[in-house]
Amino acid sequence: MRFKYQHFLICVFAIIGASCHLGPDHLSKEHVIYSDGKQETVAETIDATIKDGMEISILPSEWVDYYHANDLLDIKNYYQSGVENTKPRYPILRWTHELGCSNYEVVLSTNKKMEQSTSFIAGENKYLELQDLFAGTHYFYQIQAKYDDKTIVSKRFDFKTIDFMRIIDIDGVYNARDIGNKKTKDGKMKIKQGLVYRTANFDSVTQLGVQQAINKYGIKTDLDLREQGPTKSPLGDGVHYVNNGQGIYGSPLYVSYDSGVNSPDYFEPMRDNLKMFTNKDNFPLAFHCAIGRDRTGTLATVLYLLLKIDMKQIYMDHLCSFYSKACNTESIDLIYERIDTLISFFKGNSDDGKDAYKCVEKYCLTIGLTNDDIKAIRNNLLEKC
Repeated sequence: MRFKYQHFLICVFAIIGASCHLGPDHLSKEHVIYSDGKQETVAETIDATIKDGMEISILPSEWVDYYHANDLLDIKNYYQSGVENTKPRYPILRWTHELGCSNYEVVLSTNKKMEQSTSFIAGENKYLELQDLFAGTHYFYQIQAKYDDKTIVSKRFDFKTIDFMRIIDIDGVYNARDIGNKKTKDGKMKIKQGLVYRTANFDSVTQLGVQQAINKYGIKTDLDLREQGPTKSPLGDGVHYVNNGQGIYGSPLYVSYDSGVNSPDYFEPMRDNLKMFTNKDNFPLAFHCAIGRDRTGTLATVLYLLLKIDMKQIYMDHLCSFYSKACNTESIDLIYERIDTLISFFKGNSDDGKDAYKCVEKYCLTIGLTNDDIKAIRNNLLEKC
């Protein structure tokens, strides 16, 4: 199965669709399906370690600690300077089976009825590494023990992933994460996952990383925010390379008179960068500068404000770049001050001095976006919670 704009690479092979037709007891009870199509309920022989709505983490423990922190600046306690900690954690699903088998498959779905499911081969192993799950998502699964004359299908189990961020794993690329799963300030909408990624540059991507970017995450557009970059994407000719940069920095850098969001010289690249999110054909899209913190963070923040994302999540997203070695050499107080100044700039230019969301809308219209562009960005990136 491929969830919308999502690829699972779990174990060795992925097979589209469930492997066999399941009867009326295929969810609540373990059952056996014979080769002639006959099926019957049987006593339970398959049990699993991840079940009953258990919350599992897809993040390093330091990210989880920050998720539970009381203060934004508590991230000081959860990263180490000079250490790269921007790779996801892959939980291991294990199970027991009284009868034993040499051919196991796991059928996984985000649908409670197990529709639009994907089957993953585990072979003789009674475990499976769960890679590239979406954050804040409820999953359902069944384990199948396949024999020559029958298939034993477990009852349906379920689990949830931690409701924070989703890191992506592209070899040779750092500070890479999905911008999805962030909630709007009213809690009714969230950013879709699997559509847009923010990363550091792709200059050192490995061949494995190229395969991951294309086959695992389906990246179609490489939006480079630097003043200069390669003439084409390091991800290959099949990826559309875009660089709208101009001036010293290429794209706006926080707030400053010569290179920030408030500089007229940088209105055009900001406009053109935001317009990339109006076209569905550009997705999945990855945007980046050099280390994926400042120019990348500035564009991300303007985009989040335009989508009316909750303020705490905007700050946390920016500060999580400190888990990347290239990003955590500067003072966290300095970087916090810069992002706070950026958001305060929009608040200060609103009618009441408080509503950064409305000011960003005015800003986007000022730099050349249209109301239809703003509507398209929201329609493309937001979904109901």
